[in-house]
Amino acid sequence: KPEETTVIRYHELDFDVDLDEDDFSLRNLRREGR
Repeated sequence: KPEETTVIRYHELDFDVDLDEDDFSLRNLRREGR
C-alpha cells in the first residue's frame, strides 16, 4: 500500500532531521544558494 510506505518514509525523514539538523540545514542553504 503506497499510503503506508509514505507514512513510514515521513517518520524516517522526521527522525533523520532530529539527528542531522546541521546536515539538513546545509542542504537547504545549498538549494537557496543556487
